[in-house]
Amino acid sequence: STNEERQSVNEELYTVNAEYQSKIQELTQLNNDIDNLLRSTDIGVVFLDEQLNIRKFTPAATRTINIKPADIGRPLTDLTNSLSLPNLVDVLQRVVQTEESYEQEIEIEATGDYVLMRVHPYLQGEQSSGIVLTFVQINELRQVQDQLQQANRILENLYQASPVGLSLFDADLKFIRINPALATIDGASVEEHLGQTFQQFVPGLADQIEPILRQVIDTGEPVFNVEIRGTTPATPNIERHWITSYYPVVLTNNKRGVGSVIAEVTAQKQTEQELRPGYEALEEAIAIAQTA
Repeated sequence: STNEERQSVNEELYTVNAEYQSKIQELTQLNNDIDNLLRSTDIGVVFLDEQLNIRKFTPAATRTINIKPADIGRPLTDLTNSLSLPNLVDVLQRVVQTEESYEQEIEIEATGDYVLMRVHPYLQGEQSSGIVLTFVQINELRQVQDQLQQANRILENLYQASPVGLSLFDADLKFIRINPALATIDGASVEEHLGQTFQQFVPGLADQIEPILRQVIDTGEPVFNVEIRGTTPATPNIERHWITSYYPVVLTNNKRGVGSVIAEVTAQKQTEQELRPGYEALEEAIAIAQTA
């Protein structure tokens, strides 16, 4: 009976040992996969414990931090880095204390490259046991951002300096943007127009403009070279003339808005009126000469 019990225990131990061996092989394979992933990734990753000692890192991390295999176990604060972030240690310590993630775009001073630095708490279950520091190169993204910012500055300068009136309306026909040239029509400031309708400033002109704005919103088709005329609060005794065009715009909320271009042609109209008698006399003389 004792021998049978020993045999049964040995069989159970053999089964348990086989299961442990299988788990060990799985963990070894998983560890090898993770090591290979860390070695091959282009993302710089540094694992730190709660005292900011280096636990593991990827080769890509050496582009931003002067780190080598012999530095495992050393405090990150002992190493030099090329980041334009003098308070790096304060940032890391704050993440350790608060367990709140942090990210910032940073320049690598030695190369002029840009990286997105992210700092996350290293969690084991619900407990933090250090931090994970990652660096993702964003040179192309930063270049695109710089180009967009430059283009926006150019467009903004053109918008502000344009001699013709420019504006943008939302689906409720309220001003989203208006440039100084258009704001001077009714004498109100640019800020006073925002969120308001044309009807609140120049009802006479609004009666001509707002139906066209609504048409563009409803149809999504532009309307060009519409003449409007009337008086404004700035010049209540003078009839003024404008040539206007309107075009659909998709706003950030995916709703349709309308952009407008308004160019004053009052002086040209006055010149035409002054020259009209001469043109009519000339046309009459030509007609008489042709019948003679």
